[in-house]
Amino acid sequence: MWRLAPDLAVVIRLPPELIAIYGVAIVIWYELIRLAITSRIAKRRSSRAERDEFDQWRRQEAELAEQSRRAAEQEAAEEAEPDPARRYYYIARRTARAERDAAVETANKAVDQAVERIERRHLEIEAALDHEETERLKRQHGRD
Repeated sequence: MWRLAPDLAVVIRLPPELIAIYGVAIVIWYELIRLAITSRIAKRRSSRAERDEFDQWRRQEAELAEQSRRAAEQEAAEEAEPDPARRYYYIARRTARAERDAAVETANKAVDQAVERIERRHLEIEAALDHEETERLKRQHGRD
């Protein structure tokens, strides 16, 4: 058991209201400090994430530039081809790619439209069911 010398003893007598106010103040300070610390941590993480995102974007741009450079080189080689059959083959291949890309884009648009129609129909059905349930509840409460 610990014993304090009489001259080291400190007695604090406060009314309960003041103790409550001090307690609230301590909690508020704790929350403010915690918020400041977590916001700094979040800021560091977000700056790291932004840096990583920028690096990823830069890599993608470099890859796209490389792909376009290769495509330009291939196109130049195709156009410089002295053999007409080979040149027509390259032209047909390029046309087939363009048609394929157009077909994929058309299919994607059709899928998007179908999804929108399904979502609209779902909302209509949900609204009808809500209306039916409301009417049923009105009839039920009207009988009570």
